[in-house]
Amino acid sequence: MSSIIEKIKSYDLPPELREAINKRNDLLLAKLSSAADQLKAVGGNRRKLTLEYQELERSNEGELASLPWKSVEEARTAGKPFEMTLHDPLTLLKGKTFLGGLLELLGDKGSSDLRVVWASADLDNFKTVNDRWSHAHGDFAIIVACRAIQRAVDEWNRKNGALGHAVAMRFGGDEIVLAIVLKGDQAQACDSLLDDVHSATCRSLQQRFDFAALDPKPIDRNGKPIEAKGPAISIGVSSALPCGAGSSTLYTKGFKRADDLLNEFKDKWKSGGTRLGAKPTEGLEILVANPGKWVKNDHPHV
Repeated sequence: MSSIIEKIKSYDLPPELREAINKRNDLLLAKLSSAADQLKAVGGNRRKLTLEYQELERSNEGELASLPWKSVEEARTAGKPFEMTLHDPLTLLKGKTFLGGLLELLGDKGSSDLRVVWASADLDNFKTVNDRWSHAHGDFAIIVACRAIQRAVDEWNRKNGALGHAVAMRFGGDEIVLAIVLKGDQAQACDSLLDDVHSATCRSLQQRFDFAALDPKPIDRNGKPIEAKGPAISIGVSSALPCGAGSSTLYTKGFKRADDLLNEFKDKWKSGGTRLGAKPTEGLEILVANPGKWVKNDHPHV
């Protein structure tokens, strides 16, 4: 049991390398934060920006484009090039490549005493950031969100190491996946992590991207006004699955189930839907908990 979790941990970037990369990136993030404040000051109307500011914005975009390459180079210099291939070099969360290795580890018969909960997440009203600030600020929002998620995961792992180990992955764009590996039937222990991920991410994003200050007011793809204070995150969560049943089973009945659940209820959350209660889907009991936050498959068996 513990050997599988230790193997998962062995693919982490060393803390000192992660800290060095984040410290370097902080310089650019401070510029982007300042730029967001300047845009807010003119009501989000880009035509009111000075030529000097527009030139600075282009410079920021150029620096942002080079961040992943610099992270890869820094990892190579530190002797950790393989570990970096398993991470997203923009946010330093694990990358989609890591999913394959994780599925192999958890699908092996030697991990049959473990269970795993999958969570699929993405950002609400992310398009508004791209449209009303810039695509560079869209990347900035993703970095801010992923840092908040990683802090929540690190804290949960620190407090709950005896129960299991959580891993956060960025699949691309604003798509985030969590795998929470548990030592036995401890699925309820995931609730505090999901709450912390949601609250920390929303707080971090809404401190930097205030929709209330935008003029004209933002609208969604259907032309309806967006009432949200700012970007947020929604999360779909699977029930706890026994490991050791093969990687394909864990993927289709775990990750895919969480992702499908997220997509099913996402529009309802974004429109301020009320509690939906239990709903049978494909023979499963689906419980919608805390609308606008996260939703889980609460049935004990898949």
